[in-house]
Amino acid sequence: MEPLQMTVSHPSAKPRLLIATDDAAAGGTAQVAYQMAAALVGEFDISFAGRRNAANACALDELTRRGVAFIAHEIDEGAPWRNPLQSLHATDAALDLIAASEPDLLLTFDAAELISFAALKTAASRCGVPFVTVVNILLENIEQRVGPTFHRLVAGLADAEAIVFACEAHRRRFASLFPDHPAPSHVIVNCRPDRFFEQRDPLARERLRRELHLPAVAFLCLTTARIEPHKGQALIVRALASLRRRGLGDNARLVFAGGGTEPHLRALRREIARHELEDRVLTLGPRADVVDLLDASDMFILPSKSEATSLSVIEAMAKGVPVVATGVDGLLELIDESCAIMLPLAEEEAVPAIAEAIERLSRDEPLRLRLAEAGRDRADGFRIERAAARYASLLREIVERRPGKAERRYERSSIARGDTIDFADPARAWNVLREGWSFSEAEGVWSSGASSSLLLRTDARKGEMLRIEFELSAFLSPACPAQESYVFADDEPIAFWRLATPGWQKRSIEVEVADDCGRLRLRFEHMRAAAPAALGETDDSRVLALFLRRLCVAEAKAQSRVA
Repeated sequence: MEPLQMTVSHPSAKPRLLIATDDAAAGGTAQVAYQMAAALVGEFDISFAGRRNAANACALDELTRRGVAFIAHEIDEGAPWRNPLQSLHATDAALDLIAASEPDLLLTFDAAELISFAALKTAASRCGVPFVTVVNILLENIEQRVGPTFHRLVAGLADAEAIVFACEAHRRRFASLFPDHPAPSHVIVNCRPDRFFEQRDPLARERLRRELHLPAVAFLCLTTARIEPHKGQALIVRALASLRRRGLGDNARLVFAGGGTEPHLRALRREIARHELEDRVLTLGPRADVVDLLDASDMFILPSKSEATSLSVIEAMAKGVPVVATGVDGLLELIDESCAIMLPLAEEEAVPAIAEAIERLSRDEPLRLRLAEAGRDRADGFRIERAAARYASLLREIVERRPGKAERRYERSSIARGDTIDFADPARAWNVLREGWSFSEAEGVWSSGASSSLLLRTDARKGEMLRIEFELSAFLSPACPAQESYVFADDEPIAFWRLATPGWQKRSIEVEVADDCGRLRLRFEHMRAAAPAALGETDDSRVLALFLRRLCVAEAKAQSRVA
């Protein structure tokens, strides 16, 4: 076992705060995490942990410019709820994160309801790092949806210094699940920065409509939200189709801005094509210019089945865009009929209600102006300063009451020569698997994407030679008859594998340990990784190459280089 031992001594007057989020696609949870990190940087020495990608690169760069240190921390957004078994068992990666940041306090912004960062919270508790969890969304029936691991995943929440909810409705839902939960709960509503409260820009409206090839007279209906079934984009498409069948809404155009998983994106595209609305509906993907999109829009629609204090609704109201939304959960704490058109929750009632709202608002300018003004007044209570002050007060009180331990010690896993890692065992697998792996399956785990890596903590000394033996299989199909992967050890190329035969196969490498602590970093670059969905074979959108079943660490046949 490799011990983690840190002596914590912070001469700086500012406490060290580690912020982590498992929303890497710049969704609402990520937006709240970014804006809180920026708002709190004056009072705390902040490290920000998460996955960097094209969708969030600009936001993370801006945090870096403000003095926030970014730490790459792997999460899996391709699996349901960010891969719950990885959340539960990736203890070593959690300890590495704590060692890299040496925090006085951990603050997690959780995108996966109650099951995010289970291992990180457990590791923080055992290392004496107090933590606060922010639950940005909590849907109904979570225990049934997660299944047998639910109570193990949420067990660590009992050690939280506080659990923060973004709306009172979700705090009540949590209390009904755990009526005797020991952690104090708070509600801190989501808020938005000043740029959303500026007057609408007619030049931006004109420019963006040109860029999107929209007619100047188009009545633009905007939705800014992740493409997910519970957000209701398909209902808006059906509403527009119903208007078209009745010869109405000729100038109406739908614009959807937001990322999503490939299955959800495909389902929405199919819905648009089924109604032959490709010329009336734009799906833009994640956008950094939401302010400009709002300037270009005439109404905002969000027929969601569950929301906290929705960022996108606050943004639309702040910009003076009339809002049409369902009256559910936190939305009922944000809007009412005085400042928005409220939609019913039942789908069969929501579709005609959306159609009626589009037709009515497109023709009734006084109503648009009244809702716009009332929305601005309501949104004014949701400026960033309000939430930042609440978070700062809560975190300061915890740091003052719970100073970190002077010494932290916690043992990470180690692999002895002769040990075998069975990747069907998530408790061992997720302390070896790092970037580029999918969720656990009955016999092992698939690589995910063009690159994947392992971190092996061995009992070898620097300079000793080890033999790593793999039992694996390859993703093969008529359109993908072979897999080819380059293997690197500590960034040095050591092997090239070509697998063109179905079934289990064995491959091995011999490597010299170059690390003083016996660690080996193995990386695989997959040259022919492919998604079955892209090949038209199944609905599986994961980009697959190799499936790992077992790994064995053994003494190499070559003479050890250690004297």
